[in-house]
Amino acid sequence: MRDCKSRVEKAMCIIDQTNLMSEDVVIRIGIAGNFHEDNLNLISRRTWKRKLPENQHIWDVSPLLCFQNNLSLKSVFKILRQISAHHRIIIKSDIYCNEIDETIDSMIIVGENKQQIMETITTCLEEPLHNMLHNWLEDLKNENVLTKLAYDVIAEIEAIHKLMVFDSYKNTNDASILKEPGTQSIVPNNVKEYLFKLSDVHSFGIWRNSSLKVFVRKNTDEKRVKKELLKINSNFFEKFRLEIEKRILVQKQTLMQGDQIMSGLPPDGYHKGTLGGFVREINNKRKIYALTCNHIFPLVDQPAYIDGFQGLNQIGACVFTTRKKSCDFAAIEIADSFADKCDVAIRRDDKKRVNARLYTESLENHGIVFKIGATTDVTKGFIISSEFYDKLHHDNIFLVKGISGPFSEEGDSGSLVFSRPKSAQQTYVNVFGMVFANNAVLGDGDDDHDVSDHGDRDRNELHCNTAATADNISENISVCYRIHTALELFEVNRSFDVQFQDDLSEKSSSPLQSYSSDDSLDNL
Repeated sequence: MRDCKSRVEKAMCIIDQTNLMSEDVVIRIGIAGNFHEDNLNLISRRTWKRKLPENQHIWDVSPLLCFQNNLSLKSVFKILRQISAHHRIIIKSDIYCNEIDETIDSMIIVGENKQQIMETITTCLEEPLHNMLHNWLEDLKNENVLTKLAYDVIAEIEAIHKLMVFDSYKNTNDASILKEPGTQSIVPNNVKEYLFKLSDVHSFGIWRNSSLKVFVRKNTDEKRVKKELLKINSNFFEKFRLEIEKRILVQKQTLMQGDQIMSGLPPDGYHKGTLGGFVREINNKRKIYALTCNHIFPLVDQPAYIDGFQGLNQIGACVFTTRKKSCDFAAIEIADSFADKCDVAIRRDDKKRVNARLYTESLENHGIVFKIGATTDVTKGFIISSEFYDKLHHDNIFLVKGISGPFSEEGDSGSLVFSRPKSAQQTYVNVFGMVFANNAVLGDGDDDHDVSDHGDRDRNELHCNTAATADNISENISVCYRIHTALELFEVNRSFDVQFQDDLSEKSSSPLQSYSSDDSLDNL
């Protein structure tokens, strides 16, 4: 939020003195009536303080709770009516409470269920943040002329909104209604088929969840393309604005949740990338596979090395590599002698171990996303196109724009892309993609750049035409593909199922180890 505030001020050329943010904030939660230790554990396992130090900054909202325990609801209402509070929450003795009744003196009623309680408290605590974001958004949209920075800040604010429990985006996005039966795609099939056939079209995709952007050659007849598209599917373009740009998205191929991995030894020919994470065979937990990119390991049986553990070490060899279904994926079987040295846990953006959920659904409602790469470590961004197409990639591609800098750089290929759940208890991450190209820019030329041709060309070379400007390069768009598709191809090829450590996906009957986190309220 502080980073976003500074960008709002820059975009509007102001200094916002009304929304000052203290770095040391204490959340105060009041409890009325009688309670016991088990009640407190439903909120937090941390030690509760009855008194606060002087001059301690307290969060703007302080919810008031009352546990029903053995009292009647009538008695609980009576207790809370005597205390003034903006948010008054009654916790019924029932474990589950389907109704959340806010009609009785603005009191919220929840069941004695930790998840429900935490999400209700979080919703209350998020209210000042929601109001602040809403005001920023309105101020930016009221600007006479919106700059590129302003558009990016608006997209960032909307991405933050999607992470908030306060703003429920589930089942409310119009894009979901437009999806064709049996598909996760927003772009209708007849629109895709038409654009794939046009020789003038370089690529196209959903942009900022509000438009369909089509990149075409300089001499393209825009009016004809627009007319044909509107004729093909007028309903779709009532929701999504059609934008045609005479530019090309040029992708910079890069060569690794963290560590660097190499497909060869220096000074001879070798490629470097990121070891994105590990999966295990479900029926043989000793079999571990490191995940990275095909353009780093284009051949089966290529040895894999890392620079660590007393110098350069071979950790295994490539057993599967593919570019099918728009993937750029390779799996390295870890040698038995090295298996015990692998930390196979999935980590989130603060490097804490968490459970993993292999996310296979549509991406249009994702907010802030993260990756951990060998070059840039932890970075965050937002999905600028939840589905993107070009002549060589007909599915499974999405684009991420970095916040406060690039989302990925040279050497980050293979990084897993993940997001935090929209949940008060941050005990897992949604893993849904892998970075395979970065520094994609929107050039002005007509050259057909083969983003799939990885011959002997230097993977670190940025392909752009001479007309590229500083503004183009500042796009810093990372190109990613859906990781679940690559894992499905891997499983079919190897005839066994794999999963992430602590996998919460449906095919995983029980995670290997369960991590929990009690710092949900600290992350505001």
